[in-house]
Amino acid sequence: MTKKKFARVISNIFVPPSGTLLLSLFLASQFAVDSIQWHLIFWIGALFGFILPIVVFAILHKLGKVADVDATVKEERLLPYLAGIVLAGIASYLSSTFNLPMIVTAMWLSYALSTTFLVIINKFWKISAHAIGNFSPAAILFYVYPLSLVLLMPLLIIILWSRLELKKHTPAQLLAGSVYGFGFTILVIHLYLH
Repeated sequence: MTKKKFARVISNIFVPPSGTLLLSLFLASQFAVDSIQWHLIFWIGALFGFILPIVVFAILHKLGKVADVDATVKEERLLPYLAGIVLAGIASYLSSTFNLPMIVTAMWLSYALSTTFLVIINKFWKISAHAIGNFSPAAILFYVYPLSLVLLMPLLIIILWSRLELKKHTPAQLLAGSVYGFGFTILVIHLYLH
């Protein structure tokens, strides 16, 4: 397998919704007090953080609103980002309504707020959604289990490399996405939980 093909596989597997799905599974297994809560945490995450974002993106791609799977043109990212804000807002509301663990509601709140500010950033500069979408869940894991970042860092570096190898982002866009995703998530979670 060539480096380009390997980079494409990594990039496709670790699209931003993948991190949300895996994080929802982790949070359900760590914080659910019973099977009902486990299913609520996981299925809210699966539906609003993985399935619906991918469906929305696929529909936008089919309608010609997004030219390629990478949304290479920054102006084409607006509609997927707006959909993400709405979906994360609904998930945050449901998490709060069903009295799910505060870390779960904080996750959704951080995603909704982060994507809201991302819409503003995107007007001026294309920042890496792959970096944000993988460093945000990493921040939540770090908040819960600080040593998890040591284990995740090699994978995060490979994801960043894949975007660079595919020439979808500059190093500055990747670094900015990583710092933004991690830092903003930590800030929102800290403020919400305290």
